[in-house]
Amino acid sequence: SGIATSGFYGGDKIIIGGSFDQYDSVEVISIARIDTLGSIDKTFNLGSGANNEVIDIAQQPDNKLIIAGKFTRYNGSRSMRIARLTPNGLLDTTFKTNNGFNNQITKVQVQPDGKILVAGSFSKFDGTSISRFARLNSNGTLDPNFTPVILDTWGAISSFILLPTGKILVSGSFTTVNGLNISGLIRLHSNGSLDTSFDYSNLNGYVSGMGLQSSGKIIITGEFAVGGFGGTSYLARLLPNGDEDLSFNGAFSPNYNFNEVSVQADDKIILYGWFTIVNGSAQKYIVRLTEDG
Repeated sequence: SGIATSGFYGGDKIIIGGSFDQYDSVEVISIARIDTLGSIDKTFNLGSGANNEVIDIAQQPDNKLIIAGKFTRYNGSRSMRIARLTPNGLLDTTFKTNNGFNNQITKVQVQPDGKILVAGSFSKFDGTSISRFARLNSNGTLDPNFTPVILDTWGAISSFILLPTGKILVSGSFTTVNGLNISGLIRLHSNGSLDTSFDYSNLNGYVSGMGLQSSGKIIITGEFAVGGFGGTSYLARLLPNGDEDLSFNGAFSPNYNFNEVSVQADDKIILYGWFTIVNGSAQKYIVRLTEDG
């Protein structure tokens, strides 16, 4: 019972996180592992689990799991919004975040070098001021070589994508970055600094979701004006440099915004949200588009 808000497929098992307290009448708190038939995996040793919502999950190359969200304890041990689990679900005590984050984490991703990117609504990590975006070393300490940009006070980060180049796309509801009028989407260098070669003149509004196609083109959802700022868009595709891709056919009018986007291996696009009508036709909460929209 409850809500699953995140999921991760690791080999022949599925890890789910959320704010639930049972799965198939078995008591599991906020995180569980199930097999591909949907049965609970009782060998996943959670103990009392997380004491609040698990919002996102990432897997390391060694199959250890990084879990993040609103929780402050895991199986009774203090774990401030982030923890690392062994492959069998036990708390990894070698991951030392000490006082951790002072507010929730909404997204976490492990880099190929083992460092961990974290976004959320936090303003501190282990007593150090760092606002909404951070990078941790593989042992759980703050990476001092990562200095993220400064967003406006109320701007939130909705998502980020680690690019093959090591640069990072970051989306959200911010309207200024380092004091500059930049809305919705930025690209960072691998050290967290703003990549000024990306075209920031093209977008005005907020970006709630992003997806990356094999060509490097960027699918964005939200509510924004794009290109010449003429009218409201809910879906667009940008070229890798940030320019609008005019070959994309994404002219859609949902009755509620598209909130999230996923890109399949064949570059088809899946959109999620609270919409029930798209362009006058019934389409409830999910729709799939061809590669070109």
